[in-house]
Amino acid sequence: MNNRLKKQYSVAVALIAISGLASAATYTTVILNTLGGKFSEASAINNQGQAVGYSTTAKGDYHATIWTGSSALDLGTIGGGSSRAFSINDKGQVVGNVGGALGHAAIWDGETARVIHAPNEVHSMISGINNNGQSVGYSSESAGYFGHAVLWNGNTPTTLARPIYWSNGESRAYAINNFGQSVGYVDLNTGRHAVYWDGAKVTDLGASLPQGLAWNEASDINEVGQIVGFANVGVKDYAVLWKDSIATFLTKPGGTSSRATGINNAGQVVGYSNNRAILWNGTTATDLNSFLDLSLARTGWVLREALGINESGAIVGNAYNTKTQMTQGFILSPVPEPHTYALLFTGLGLIAGVARRRIKQQ
Repeated sequence: MNNRLKKQYSVAVALIAISGLASAATYTTVILNTLGGKFSEASAINNQGQAVGYSTTAKGDYHATIWTGSSALDLGTIGGGSSRAFSINDKGQVVGNVGGALGHAAIWDGETARVIHAPNEVHSMISGINNNGQSVGYSSESAGYFGHAVLWNGNTPTTLARPIYWSNGESRAYAINNFGQSVGYVDLNTGRHAVYWDGAKVTDLGASLPQGLAWNEASDINEVGQIVGFANVGVKDYAVLWKDSIATFLTKPGGTSSRATGINNAGQVVGYSNNRAILWNGTTATDLNSFLDLSLARTGWVLREALGINESGAIVGNAYNTKTQMTQGFILSPVPEPHTYALLFTGLGLIAGVARRRIKQQ
């Protein structure tokens, strides 16, 4: 990215950050309905407030689901069986897989779904999609193998490279930003390392961690190249933020086990620690249960994990009810002061403009 675009991005992100900090005092909570069963999971939310994940039906089948407010819409399974949704872009395109563990990558445009098959594929999954319709995940030619990280442009798959010194091993991509930069991991018998892909270039993020942290993953990336994930130390995981391949521990090794799962362009990070949903602003962690509506807390709900966050700071994840033993998705939405909306949308407009310019330059 050239210096002019970098400067515009800095201004845009600053405006978003200011609006986000001003809006963090109050949240509303919505527990997401199931499709008639006893389980739902929400994994991502777009900037229109649509959340996606999957839910059980009255028969106990898992179906990909999209929520508007608390209302659940069944996205179907394309021929029966099960389906799961993992990501949604701002155009409402949803990605996931159909058919379960040995199923195939799928994309939904509204309620219209299509399965994407790679050559010689046995199973595949899409985990992330950007606003340009590029998506990432994995494809495998063997039933007992997770396979290799893949980027799809429409229906066309491209295998993402491994570091040159890692010619074998499984890999998976979890997320992709609007510049086509993606993150995930590369796996070997000696460990698993977080990686970052930018076109044909692959960067080993795990190499930036202290020695002995041979098991780590990257789960999300924002538009300014900030990446989140975790590193394993012994029997615990610790949330990590990478910027320019420099790692910062959001939870210091030796403390409570944690994972970072999502990040927005203001640098707000979500994840979980000790079975509690967490929001990090910088390295300051806040238990999201402190914002849970009192009426929901009294009926047994606990916010267990946060998995995604959008540009207005709305968070999705999963909640557990200690009285009914049900797990259901949730949306936690900030209630901003009126004057912060102008800052927020100005920042988002600048980011969208910079993204369009970079795409034209490529």
